[in-house]
Amino acid sequence: MGGIVRGPVVFNIRAGSTGLEVVVVDTGKGLSVTIAGGDDPHIGAVSLAVAHPSPADPARPSATVSTVQVPRHKDGEVSGPLAEALSRRTGRTVTVAVGIHIGPPGEYRAPPEEIQKILEAVPRLVKAILGIIE
Repeated sequence: MGGIVRGPVVFNIRAGSTGLEVVVVDTGKGLSVTIAGGDDPHIGAVSLAVAHPSPADPARPSATVSTVQVPRHKDGEVSGPLAEALSRRTGRTVTVAVGIHIGPPGEYRAPPEEIQKILEAVPRLVKAILGIIE
């Protein structure tokens, strides 16, 4: 058998008026994060970040990110930056799945200021997740 999987660790945060549930699984060589919340939690985007040395400066960590996003969704604006930041900081492969919907299911009229609060929560999420795994 291989290494030990730690988790899942589940915690909740607020971004503006939106509640988010975060699930973190530490696989040792990788990290899997799922964030769901709002009025209709779902999977709207998934990002994969792979750590590597920066081509410009091999002493500096970097990460390559690929994101798949459901049409008409903006969840990749959270999953991509979060996956990249965690991969750079940990040197591991990271997946982040995000599904946050504000408003009635099927309606896409989230207030821009609420979307901005969710985007601004990414650094707080990075810090909270690093606190769990380090």
